[in-house]
Amino acid sequence: MWYKIKNVLKEILLKINPIYRTVQSNKNQLDCLFEIENKNKLMLENIIQSNKNQLDCLLEIENKNKLMLENIIQKNNYNNYQENAPSIQNVINIFDGQWASKLPLEGVTSGGIGLFSDNRIKSWNNLCPVKNKRILELGPLECAHTYMLEKLGAASVTSIESSSQHFLKCLIVKELFDLKVELLHGDFREYLKNCEREYDIVLASGVLYHMVDPIQLIHDIAKAANNVFVWTHYYSEERTDINTQFDLEPIYLTEKYRGYKQYYGDTSNCAKFYGGTHPYSVWLKKEDIFSVFREAGFENIALIEDSLSHPYGNCVTFFANKNIKIKKA
Repeated sequence: MWYKIKNVLKEILLKINPIYRTVQSNKNQLDCLFEIENKNKLMLENIIQSNKNQLDCLLEIENKNKLMLENIIQKNNYNNYQENAPSIQNVINIFDGQWASKLPLEGVTSGGIGLFSDNRIKSWNNLCPVKNKRILELGPLECAHTYMLEKLGAASVTSIESSSQHFLKCLIVKELFDLKVELLHGDFREYLKNCEREYDIVLASGVLYHMVDPIQLIHDIAKAANNVFVWTHYYSEERTDINTQFDLEPIYLTEKYRGYKQYYGDTSNCAKFYGGTHPYSVWLKKEDIFSVFREAGFENIALIEDSLSHPYGNCVTFFANKNIKIKKA
């Protein structure tokens, strides 16, 4: 009897043992999972605390920057006020260090270039007197040429400046010298596209080489007037000292004409930036400039000067018209 009971118990133990081992294994796994969970929980708490510390640090930095910015704004607000007695120099100093032209005023510090007594205006006037003429000036910069045109007796001058900075300087000059110029702020290319007014002369000094499409500008000028005064840089392969500004390969503006991209680079961030409205402009060769003007109807071109030594590239001064026969370039 006892033998049978013993065998039954043995059989029961044999069946229970695998179950026990499985339960024990599951318990071990469960303990391991709990341990991993606790570690992950601790890691997560550490990460949250670290991120909280970083966030607190960022908020502190942000508050400091906000305070610095408020101080700078406050300081700049005070700097916008003039505490000296009224004077012309106070007005000029609004754009301190940003003037190109030397203003014809005694005891006043401005720019260094003699644009208010520019020989180019005198040369153009010798070939085509501006007295009693209606003139459209493209890009007046600081109204120096405007000043000269009025002194020479122009019937009217309309000047279009796209740079806000230069436009404000033009307003200062207009006020200082009591100019009668019609001063417009905007893009003269858009103005010329829909221009219905008639002008006797277009003054395009220092603008052609700042264009992305100089050919289109020449044709638009031709629709506005029969006479044009031009000063512009042009592309020359011989000027290797400045060719680093240019793309190595020309671009085709038309089937006939190629242009050369010139990039402004870091100069566009300077206080004295006198460039165009794009990061680059397109320069033409001198012979192509003359050819496009003739195709636009300016058959008569008088070459005034061809400078091969300008530090920023070769440049040409000329007068062109549609009516009077003059010495051709």
